[in-house]
Amino acid sequence: VEEKSEGEIAIINIHGSGLEGRSEMLIWGEVCKSLGVRGISLSLPGFGFTDVKIGRKVRDWPKEDLNAVLQQEKVGKFIITGHSQGNPHAMAAAWHFGPKRCVGLGMNAPLLPLGISKELQLPIATGGDSLPRTDALKKFYMGWYVALISMTTSCPSWVSMSVCCPEKGPYAKSNCRYNRIFIESIKRGASRGSMGNVWESARDVCYEWGFDVREIQCKNIAVWHAADDDWCPPEIGAWLAKEFAGREGVTVDYRNDSDERCSHLTFCRGKYVVPENSMIQTILSMAHGTHTKKQKQ
Repeated sequence: VEEKSEGEIAIINIHGSGLEGRSEMLIWGEVCKSLGVRGISLSLPGFGFTDVKIGRKVRDWPKEDLNAVLQQEKVGKFIITGHSQGNPHAMAAAWHFGPKRCVGLGMNAPLLPLGISKELQLPIATGGDSLPRTDALKKFYMGWYVALISMTTSCPSWVSMSVCCPEKGPYAKSNCRYNRIFIESIKRGASRGSMGNVWESARDVCYEWGFDVREIQCKNIAVWHAADDDWCPPEIGAWLAKEFAGREGVTVDYRNDSDERCSHLTFCRGKYVVPENSMIQTILSMAHGTHTKKQKQ
């Protein structure tokens, strides 16, 4: 799905776990249209109407899935952003296509693979080591896990109680809209059943990506990670910003705001979905050489 507009650089937005591509279009479509750029969002394997790929590696997604979309839509240069579990795929795209093709990378509430987290002694995002691997999920005694995942997709309002933003305060209207998008996207994410969620939650899919994020060569990077994120620890975003900011010729915009107790969803609503305040505008300005914001610590 996409929001079309003419522009030299296309914007690709990747959703988080349990959701699907239309959620990104509903959040960022008007932003792209307002900024005069072409926005594209697609559902990851196992979500929406995209086929399941059992035991897949994130490193293969750019060449097996994203590349077909880029060819079909005749996309040359692009900026890619991810939220939550969308981050591994955004990073994989930047790693796979390189800086001449992927001119911008946006990481919204990112996570890291288990190997790097343990090597650097960084806190691990939700699930982590406790998630079963693909081979374990194939065992009959894992029926309880399948039932648990199915319950969350069939009752999205339960999930929203612990995840969504408060519908009061200065961003009440924006939060209310985002919460509706979130709940409806969980429903659409399971359009072909909940097993896609099951296979995608496997540890070897979520946390063993098959590439080293330190090999990414992208020149324009935004890392926005709320200080009160209790799903993906903010230390991850701080490390990523420091890792890339120390490189010659790389521009990094790092933010760790914590507005209105929205934790993991801070940068998906409120003032951050106003075009001029958005991550999309920030990275576009980097790519066009007009970015002036200093790195925020």
